[in-house]
Amino acid sequence: MRDRDLCAFRPAPLKWACRAALTLCLTVVSSTFSYGQIMPAPIPLPEKIDIIPDETSAFSGIWAGEWTGGMRVLLAVEQITEGNRARVVYAINGRAIANIPPQWARHDAVIIGDTLRLTGKGVPKIAFTLSPTGRLRAVYEGDQGFGILTRQDDLENLNWSGGTRFMIETDLIENAGIVRLDVTTFAPPGDGPFPLAIVNHGSTGRGTQADRFTSNWADGRLADVLNAQGYIVAFPMRRGRGKSDGLYDEGFGNDRSKGYTCTAEQSLAGAERAAEDIRAVITSLQAQPHITDDPVLLAGVSRGGALSLKLAAEGDIPTRGVINFVGGWISDKCPTATRINTAVMTAKSDVPSIWIYGHEDAFYAITHAQQIFEKYKANGGTGTFSAYDLPGSGNGHWVHAFPNLWEKPVTDFLTDLSK
Repeated sequence: MRDRDLCAFRPAPLKWACRAALTLCLTVVSSTFSYGQIMPAPIPLPEKIDIIPDETSAFSGIWAGEWTGGMRVLLAVEQITEGNRARVVYAINGRAIANIPPQWARHDAVIIGDTLRLTGKGVPKIAFTLSPTGRLRAVYEGDQGFGILTRQDDLENLNWSGGTRFMIETDLIENAGIVRLDVTTFAPPGDGPFPLAIVNHGSTGRGTQADRFTSNWADGRLADVLNAQGYIVAFPMRRGRGKSDGLYDEGFGNDRSKGYTCTAEQSLAGAERAAEDIRAVITSLQAQPHITDDPVLLAGVSRGGALSLKLAAEGDIPTRGVINFVGGWISDKCPTATRINTAVMTAKSDVPSIWIYGHEDAFYAITHAQQIFEKYKANGGTGTFSAYDLPGSGNGHWVHAFPNLWEKPVTDFLTDLSK
């Protein structure tokens, strides 16, 4: 079979998302990507994949990973031929929510420098570029979708995320028991030890859908950018999120079914609880021999960005810098949002930071985010603020999913930190 343009007859605002295997505009109700608890569909493959190893090519072999949005992808580079031509198998497990079926096809490809591109009439316009970490960074036509693939030893035990997921014991106690937290790490090449980067997740939209609490979140594409700068990257799930022990209790009202509260005292108490979790994770991880006790790089999306700024300002965690993607603790739809977000994000800090936002953010309008940033600077904070336009409509909260917008400024920021 051959891949077809399954999105050709979609309404224009959805076409880009479908083609890139992104479901951003369909999941705006959540402030982190949340794919629900549906088990991933199996990925279809031909009866036989025939790899003819080529030790002269870094592309030869089997690669597996995910597109932003969670769709799994496999690339098998079966043979490299004369003139840097290749024969490949490209397969996806599809996305039911976007009506993209599981499918595979054999394609011709061409290798130019460090990039492999599928060729031929009607094929997906995808470029696979070798990362400094040895992974493949995938980009769909026109910077509409992004993926990351890791080399695999065989087809039997594929590591789709490219990371290592485990439970870590902390010094937290809840219900008379030690709290274990769910952590996914991505390591750079080499044996280490490596400095630590912590990337913090956000909320679950309004907090009213409990089935989202147990979803795991880790962004392999973001991790690869940080790995390329020498960091080991950890994505911890706080209490009650993912497989982590304990109660998820980050600012709910007295009636938890109504979701996150706008009452400042309860919301701010939730931020304090979240900060406790991240401190505990850092303590546990830095006790491991392959991780240094150097100042930590803190990063996060939405509530995770706000939490990173809070932790850096408090000073008990030596911090190298902060990367804040669309940070905020409570939506600006709350009448108390300015008070709460100011309290969480603008404490006096001398830690360098970069603030990255998107226009048409359903949670944090640019005017609100800029107001918080100005308060941060007025209190002595150091940082830069950028706002980007994203494809489609109303997708500003998902700017972290578009590395073409922020990779260079983030890399420049990290380079400056290392000087």
